[in-house]
Amino acid sequence: ITSGYQMADPVSRVAPEFPDVMFVIFDAAVDLPNVVSFTHRVNEGTFLVGAIAGLKSKTGKVGYLGGANVPLLHEFEAGYLAGVKAVNPDAEIVKGYIADDQQGFYDPVKGQEIASAQYDNGVDVIYAMADQSGFGAVEAAKLAEDRYVVWNYIDITDVAPGIILTGLRVGIDESAFNVIQEFAAGNLM
Repeated sequence: ITSGYQMADPVSRVAPEFPDVMFVIFDAAVDLPNVVSFTHRVNEGTFLVGAIAGLKSKTGKVGYLGGANVPLLHEFEAGYLAGVKAVNPDAEIVKGYIADDQQGFYDPVKGQEIASAQYDNGVDVIYAMADQSGFGAVEAAKLAEDRYVVWNYIDITDVAPGIILTGLRVGIDESAFNVIQEFAAGNLM
């Protein structure tokens, strides 16, 4: 069982070598007989995040911080932007990506740099879909006055003013557990 678009290529290479092994991948599609793929309509959940940001913004400028400039994160971005515009059609949106590949998920220093620049540019709410790099956006929000970051990927034990937690990613553990139960019952193929 694995998760993430970056795992699609490795699963595609390895699964044919082990035809009697069942592979499961979340957030990517691999079309092989021994691979079960689960994708989500991420744009629907992030639409709600965008609506929250659009309603919370006092400056009319909101930001998006993506870890990697890849199609999956473009889906998160699209839903978010649509949600912002649905409740605040005149909102200005400032976007930033940390990297062009998965390394962008592991650079909180760059995440803080981009988030701080967005805040300095008048953005008052940022949606960070950047895994560990999002911690940088959290730090930037803590340092800025009346600035917020919407966070949904990794649990934060030090919730401070400026952090808006959502439950969009909560549940992948339940999904994995359900997959294991279905497999054990012989219902997964």
